[in-house]
Amino acid sequence: MGTANSDLEQHLERLVSVSWQDQQLRAALQRLSESQGVSLWLDRRIDPQQPVEATFQNLPLHQVLKRIAEQHSLGISALGNVVYVGPQQSASELATLAAKARDSLDKSAKATSRIWLQETSSEWAILSEPRTLLTHWVGQAGFAVQKPERIPHDLWDAKQLPPLALVDKTVLLLAGFDLTCQIDSAGDTCQIVPISRPVVLTRQYRFGPDHELFLARLQETIHEATFAVRGRLLTVTGRWEDHLQVQELIAGKPNEPSQKVGRGTTKPVEQRFSLQLKNQPVGAVVSQLADQLQLQVRWDTSSLAEAKRDQSTLVSCSVKDASLDELLKSILEPAGMQFERQGKDVQIKAGR
Repeated sequence: MGTANSDLEQHLERLVSVSWQDQQLRAALQRLSESQGVSLWLDRRIDPQQPVEATFQNLPLHQVLKRIAEQHSLGISALGNVVYVGPQQSASELATLAAKARDSLDKSAKATSRIWLQETSSEWAILSEPRTLLTHWVGQAGFAVQKPERIPHDLWDAKQLPPLALVDKTVLLLAGFDLTCQIDSAGDTCQIVPISRPVVLTRQYRFGPDHELFLARLQETIHEATFAVRGRLLTVTGRWEDHLQVQELIAGKPNEPSQKVGRGTTKPVEQRFSLQLKNQPVGAVVSQLADQLQLQVRWDTSSLAEAKRDQSTLVSCSVKDASLDELLKSILEPAGMQFERQGKDVQIKAGR
């Protein structure tokens, strides 16, 4: 993730107790933002009226945000002084997009880079157009926007943003349109372009003589990045979070993936599963899995009975390096069942 302001880090550690019943997502986030003094950015592609039903007692704010996101299959990411809430892919890419935009300033004059990196607050009225907002921000700094017409017409609610670097503000606004910015070598023109995927950074690092052992540790710890070694020079291609882990390992810090949103936040490593089953009762298998992973499983007995499905049905499957959803699907489909999962809550019902 992008570098978070130290004040934001402190706010995200505060304990929060909230209860929402029949609340809309945007309203819930707005109240949380106001009560905790944290700026939350809800991606324009997310339905703001989807219901929120949740109760949290004495949880750190970053955990509350994480659980809300999980319940709605969303992702979160900190960028500067703002916490972004949006599609999981966009959340996982946001920090890397910001880092790439910042990297493009390396060839610019220092005075130009300082303008892009200077933090300023922003606000706009209801029915503001994002295209107009961006051209105003960039124009106010003395720069130009190329291809602003690539930002579709949209009308936004009124909002206030805390101090945020112009480059980060630009990346944040464009992310909701699946766009990003390319800043030219002079630093005075920002071109709007579609996001090119995969979104990765390539950087080089120097490390000590025990590079073989270190490389093995990197490959064991960081699964989504690629590594190349030439002498004591290590080339890493991956997301910003991957580079952060590399830097911490080089510095000798223990590898403990963070569960919070803040400075140097890393994406929690997704647990993978391998399983072989042959003629086992589906109910017993799910029960054992729930105990191991602390899942809350609810069986839709009415739909199962109507479809003549039951927990004694024998299932066989073989999966390797599967996600939790892939694992559940492999177990339940042979029994004619399907599931819906929100975080740790799993509902099982008859398949179609």
